[in-house]
Amino acid sequence: MAERQVWDEEKIFKDDIIIETEHFSVGQDWEIAIPGFYIVAPKDKARIRSVEDLTDEEATEYIFLVRKVRKAMREALDIKHVYFYRGEDSPFGFHLWMMPRYAWMDKVADSGPGSLLPVWKYAKENLNSEKNIKETKEAAKKMRTYLQKKAKSG
Repeated sequence: MAERQVWDEEKIFKDDIIIETEHFSVGQDWEIAIPGFYIVAPKDKARIRSVEDLTDEEATEYIFLVRKVRKAMREALDIKHVYFYRGEDSPFGFHLWMMPRYAWMDKVADSGPGSLLPVWKYAKENLNSEKNIKETKEAAKKMRTYLQKKAKSG
């Protein structure tokens, strides 16, 4: 799937990072108001184009971060199912989408890998309302707070 360039003025959620580690950041998808739709991306986008480009240290950090975020999605946002999509041929470099599966998505697309594009298109055309943007920002804030509290408690 070819991705188009997203300009800053198109990014609804530019600053909605929920957690950062030494090598990665996790934030709300830039364009789509689906609460809990997160992107895990390396900070060194120029060097890391594929999972095979990760050092052992980065690979370990990556899998533990994905697990931590997924667990927080369940505990903080009550998200029961998540689809994971990994892109290597994107102009944005290596990244992982963590897409929650909500009941409304069943009306838009079957479950499974082929559901991403129809859900993405539907959401972009129908869900980027002020109300949904606010709910999505609130979910990101809730995740940030949850993950910060977890980090402090060990």
